[in-house]
Amino acid sequence: MHYRIYTLTEKHPISISTGENGDLDGDFDGMDWRDIKMLGNGLVDTLTSMGLMAADECYLKTSLCRDSLGTLLYPAVKISTTRDIPDHLREKINAVCFKYAQGLISKTSHATGKDLLDDSRQQVQLTTEEENKLTQSVQKTLLSLPVRLKHPVMIEDHDNESIVIIEGKLSARPSKLVGQTVRREVQGIIDNLGFSDFAVRILDLDGVAINGHYSHHSELDEFWKSMRSREVSTFEVLDVIDDVGKRTITIRSLPREAKEQILR
Repeated sequence: MHYRIYTLTEKHPISISTGENGDLDGDFDGMDWRDIKMLGNGLVDTLTSMGLMAADECYLKTSLCRDSLGTLLYPAVKISTTRDIPDHLREKINAVCFKYAQGLISKTSHATGKDLLDDSRQQVQLTTEEENKLTQSVQKTLLSLPVRLKHPVMIEDHDNESIVIIEGKLSARPSKLVGQTVRREVQGIIDNLGFSDFAVRILDLDGVAINGHYSHHSELDEFWKSMRSREVSTFEVLDVIDDVGKRTITIRSLPREAKEQILR
Protein backbone atom coordinates (compact mmCIF):
# COMPACT_ATOMS: atom_id res chain seq x y z
CA MET A 1 0.00 0.00 0.00
CA HIS A 2 1.29 3.44 -0.91
CA TYR A 3 0.20 6.72 0.69
CA ARG A 4 0.86 10.07 -0.96
CA ILE A 5 2.27 12.77 1.30
CA TYR A 6 2.88 15.66 -1.10
CA THR A 7 2.75 16.58 -4.77
CA LEU A 8 5.09 19.32 -5.99
CA THR A 9 3.76 20.70 -9.27
CA GLU A 10 5.66 23.12 -11.48
CA LYS A 11 3.12 25.66 -12.73
CA HIS A 12 4.49 25.74 -16.27
CA PRO A 13 2.27 23.60 -18.50
CA ILE A 14 3.16 21.82 -21.71
CA SER A 15 0.49 21.80 -24.42
CA ILE A 16 -0.23 18.32 -25.71
CA SER A 17 -2.20 16.86 -28.60
CA THR A 18 -3.09 13.37 -29.74
CA GLY A 19 -0.85 12.15 -32.53
CA GLU A 20 -0.78 9.00 -34.58
CA ASN A 21 -1.78 5.77 -32.86
CA GLY A 22 -2.97 7.74 -29.84
CA ASP A 23 0.51 9.10 -29.07
CA LEU A 24 0.86 12.29 -27.02
CA ASP A 25 2.67 15.02 -28.90
CA GLY A 26 4.11 18.04 -27.11
CA ASP A 27 7.20 20.14 -26.38
CA PHE A 28 8.57 17.67 -23.86
CA ASP A 29 12.13 18.90 -24.43
CA GLY A 30 11.07 22.13 -22.72
CA MET A 31 10.60 20.35 -19.39
CA ASP A 32 13.30 20.98 -16.81
CA TRP A 33 13.02 18.52 -13.95
CA ARG A 34 16.06 19.56 -11.95
CA ASP A 35 14.65 22.34 -9.76
CA ILE A 36 11.47 20.51 -8.82
CA LYS A 37 13.37 17.30 -8.04
CA MET A 38 15.83 19.23 -5.85
CA LEU A 39 12.88 20.73 -3.95
CA GLY A 40 11.33 17.28 -3.53
CA ASN A 41 14.58 15.68 -2.42
CA GLY A 42 15.11 18.48 0.08
CA LEU A 43 11.66 17.95 1.54
CA VAL A 44 12.24 14.20 1.86
CA ASP A 45 15.57 14.92 3.57
CA THR A 46 13.77 17.27 5.97
CA LEU A 47 11.14 14.71 6.97
CA THR A 48 13.60 11.85 7.38
CA SER A 49 16.34 13.81 9.18
CA MET A 50 13.74 15.10 11.69
CA GLY A 51 12.61 11.53 12.32
CA LEU A 52 9.07 12.14 11.06
CA MET A 53 9.45 9.51 8.34
CA ALA A 54 11.85 6.58 7.98
CA ALA A 55 14.21 6.80 5.00
CA ASP A 56 13.26 3.32 3.76
CA GLU A 57 9.54 4.16 3.92
CA CYS A 58 9.62 7.43 1.97
CA TYR A 59 10.23 7.71 -1.76
CA LEU A 60 9.97 10.20 -4.62
CA LYS A 61 8.83 9.73 -8.22
CA THR A 62 8.32 12.07 -11.17
CA SER A 63 4.93 12.46 -12.81
CA LEU A 64 3.04 14.39 -15.48
CA CYS A 65 -0.24 15.78 -14.17
CA ARG A 66 -3.08 16.66 -16.57
CA ASP A 67 -5.29 19.71 -16.31
CA SER A 68 -9.08 19.28 -16.09
CA LEU A 69 -9.48 19.41 -19.90
CA GLY A 70 -6.64 16.99 -20.55
CA THR A 71 -4.88 19.33 -22.99
CA LEU A 72 -2.03 20.41 -20.70
CA LEU A 73 0.60 18.53 -18.73
CA TYR A 74 2.42 19.82 -15.66
CA PRO A 75 5.77 18.41 -14.49
CA ALA A 76 5.34 17.11 -10.94
CA VAL A 77 7.11 15.19 -8.22
CA LYS A 78 5.13 12.97 -5.86
CA ILE A 79 6.39 12.08 -2.39
CA SER A 80 4.82 8.93 -0.98
CA THR A 81 5.27 6.49 1.88
CA THR A 82 4.64 2.81 2.38
CA ARG A 83 2.90 3.27 5.75
CA ASP A 84 -0.30 4.93 6.83
CA ILE A 85 0.07 8.37 8.42
CA PRO A 86 -2.14 9.28 11.42
CA ASP A 87 -3.90 12.66 11.37
CA HIS A 88 -1.77 14.23 14.13
CA LEU A 89 1.42 13.37 12.22
CA ARG A 90 -0.01 14.75 8.97
CA GLU A 91 -0.70 18.04 10.73
CA LYS A 92 2.90 18.26 11.89
CA ILE A 93 4.50 17.29 8.58
CA ASN A 94 2.29 19.85 6.79
CA ALA A 95 3.54 22.51 9.20
CA VAL A 96 7.13 21.35 8.62
CA CYS A 97 6.55 21.49 4.86
CA PHE A 98 5.33 25.08 5.22
CA LYS A 99 8.34 26.07 7.34
CA TYR A 100 10.65 24.34 4.83
CA ALA A 101 9.15 26.36 1.98
CA GLN A 102 9.31 29.60 4.01
CA GLY A 103 13.00 28.98 4.64
CA LEU A 104 13.58 28.80 0.88
CA ILE A 105 11.65 31.95 0.03
CA SER A 106 13.44 35.29 0.42
CA LYS A 107 12.10 37.37 3.31
CA THR A 108 10.87 40.07 0.96
CA SER A 109 8.50 37.49 -0.56
CA HIS A 110 6.94 36.32 2.70
CA ALA A 111 4.12 38.85 2.58
CA THR A 112 3.00 38.13 -1.01
CA GLY A 113 -0.17 36.34 0.02
CA LYS A 114 1.04 33.02 -1.36
CA ASP A 115 1.10 31.33 2.03
CA LEU A 116 -2.01 29.21 1.91
CA LEU A 117 -1.55 27.22 5.11
CA ASP A 118 -4.02 28.12 7.86
CA ASP A 119 -2.83 29.90 11.02
CA SER A 120 -3.36 26.93 13.35
CA ARG A 121 -0.85 24.86 11.42
CA GLN A 122 1.65 27.73 11.36
CA GLN A 123 1.67 27.65 15.16
CA VAL A 124 2.86 24.02 15.42
CA GLN A 125 5.92 24.16 17.67
CA LEU A 126 9.18 22.34 16.92
CA THR A 127 11.93 21.36 19.32
CA THR A 128 15.32 23.04 19.04
CA GLU A 129 16.79 19.88 17.51
CA GLU A 130 13.98 19.75 14.95
CA GLU A 131 14.53 23.41 14.09
CA ASN A 132 18.23 22.70 13.56
CA LYS A 133 17.50 19.74 11.28
CA LEU A 134 15.02 21.84 9.32
CA THR A 135 17.52 24.68 8.90
CA GLN A 136 20.22 22.30 7.72
CA SER A 137 17.90 20.72 5.12
CA VAL A 138 16.80 24.14 3.87
CA GLN A 139 20.36 25.32 3.47
CA LYS A 140 21.42 22.13 1.66
CA THR A 141 18.49 22.63 -0.71
CA LEU A 142 19.43 26.27 -1.34
CA LEU A 143 22.94 25.19 -2.32
CA SER A 144 21.45 22.94 -5.02
CA LEU A 145 19.09 25.56 -6.51
CA PRO A 146 19.60 28.71 -8.61
CA VAL A 147 19.08 32.18 -7.15
CA ARG A 148 15.58 32.34 -8.64
CA LEU A 149 13.17 29.58 -9.65
CA LYS A 150 12.21 29.65 -13.33
CA HIS A 151 8.61 28.72 -12.58
CA PRO A 152 6.39 28.66 -9.46
CA VAL A 153 6.09 25.34 -7.67
CA MET A 154 2.92 24.49 -5.75
CA ILE A 155 3.03 21.94 -2.92
CA GLU A 156 -0.23 20.08 -2.30
CA ASP A 157 -1.07 17.58 0.43
CA HIS A 158 -2.66 14.14 0.08
CA ASP A 159 -6.11 15.74 -0.31
CA ASN A 160 -4.87 17.97 -3.16
CA GLU A 161 -5.13 21.03 -0.92
CA SER A 162 -2.48 23.70 -1.46
CA ILE A 163 -0.02 24.15 1.38
CA VAL A 164 2.30 26.77 -0.11
CA ILE A 165 3.66 28.15 -3.39
CA ILE A 166 7.41 28.60 -3.87
CA GLU A 167 8.23 31.17 -6.51
CA GLY A 168 10.60 33.91 -7.54
CA LYS A 169 13.80 34.85 -5.78
CA LEU A 170 14.99 32.40 -3.14
CA SER A 171 16.74 33.09 0.15
CA ALA A 172 20.44 33.87 0.06
CA ARG A 173 22.52 30.80 -0.59
CA PRO A 174 24.76 29.98 2.40
CA SER A 175 28.49 29.91 1.81
CA LYS A 176 28.64 26.87 4.07
CA LEU A 177 26.24 24.94 6.24
CA VAL A 178 25.57 26.38 9.65
CA GLY A 179 27.51 25.16 12.62
CA GLN A 180 26.32 24.41 16.12
CA THR A 181 23.36 26.34 17.50
CA VAL A 182 23.48 27.72 21.05
CA ARG A 183 20.02 27.97 22.60
CA ARG A 184 19.11 30.00 25.68
CA GLU A 185 15.97 31.32 27.33
CA VAL A 186 15.79 35.02 28.15
CA GLN A 187 13.24 36.93 30.20
CA GLY A 188 12.68 40.53 29.21
CA ILE A 189 10.56 42.96 27.22
CA ILE A 190 10.44 43.75 23.51
CA ASP A 191 11.91 47.19 22.85
CA ASN A 192 11.64 47.40 19.07
CA LEU A 193 10.14 45.55 16.10
CA GLY A 194 10.77 45.79 12.36
CA PHE A 195 8.50 44.54 9.58
CA SER A 196 10.49 44.66 6.34
CA ASP A 197 13.79 43.58 7.92
CA PHE A 198 12.24 41.03 10.38
CA ALA A 199 14.19 42.72 13.21
CA VAL A 200 13.41 42.40 16.92
CA ARG A 201 15.22 43.82 19.94
CA ILE A 202 14.59 42.66 23.49
CA LEU A 203 15.85 44.07 26.79
CA ASP A 204 16.62 41.43 29.40
CA LEU A 205 15.99 41.91 33.14
CA ASP A 206 19.39 43.59 33.50
CA GLY A 207 18.61 46.06 30.71
CA VAL A 208 20.99 44.42 28.23
CA ALA A 209 19.79 44.68 24.62
CA ILE A 210 19.69 41.58 22.43
CA ASN A 211 19.27 42.29 18.72
CA GLY A 212 18.12 39.57 16.37
CA HIS A 213 15.48 38.58 13.85
CA TYR A 214 12.26 36.62 13.87
CA SER A 215 11.50 34.03 11.19
CA HIS A 216 8.01 34.72 9.87
CA HIS A 217 5.48 37.56 9.85
CA SER A 218 3.05 35.15 11.52
CA GLU A 219 5.00 35.77 14.76
CA LEU A 220 4.34 39.53 14.70
CA ASP A 221 1.02 39.36 16.53
CA GLU A 222 2.52 37.73 19.63
CA PHE A 223 5.54 40.05 19.60
CA TRP A 224 3.36 43.14 19.20
CA LYS A 225 1.14 42.18 22.14
CA SER A 226 4.23 41.70 24.29
CA MET A 227 5.76 45.05 23.27
CA ARG A 228 2.51 46.94 23.77
CA SER A 229 1.88 45.51 27.26
CA ARG A 230 5.51 46.04 28.35
CA GLU A 231 5.15 42.91 30.43
CA VAL A 232 8.11 40.61 31.03
CA SER A 233 7.96 37.63 28.66
CA THR A 234 10.15 34.61 28.05
CA PHE A 235 11.96 34.25 24.73
CA GLU A 236 14.06 31.60 23.07
CA VAL A 237 17.29 32.96 21.57
CA LEU A 238 19.04 30.80 18.96
CA ASP A 239 22.62 31.92 18.33
CA VAL A 240 24.36 30.39 15.30
CA ILE A 241 27.89 31.01 14.02
CA ASP A 242 28.54 29.41 10.63
CA ASP A 243 31.81 28.01 9.34
CA VAL A 244 32.94 31.38 7.96
CA GLY A 245 32.24 33.26 11.18
CA LYS A 246 28.90 34.84 10.29
CA ARG A 247 26.63 35.14 13.32
CA THR A 248 22.83 34.84 13.16
CA ILE A 249 20.53 35.43 16.14
CA THR A 250 16.93 34.23 15.89
CA ILE A 251 14.44 35.24 18.60
CA ARG A 252 11.21 33.33 19.21
CA SER A 253 8.41 33.79 21.70
CA LEU A 254 7.96 30.63 23.76
CA PRO A 255 4.50 29.02 23.75
CA ARG A 256 2.26 29.68 26.74
CA GLU A 257 2.73 26.22 28.29
CA ALA A 258 6.51 26.61 28.20
CA LYS A 259 6.31 30.00 29.93
CA GLU A 260 4.09 28.60 32.68
CA GLN A 261 6.47 25.73 33.25
CA ILE A 262 9.40 28.13 33.68
CA LEU A 263 7.49 30.25 36.21
CA ARG A 264 6.65 27.24 38.44
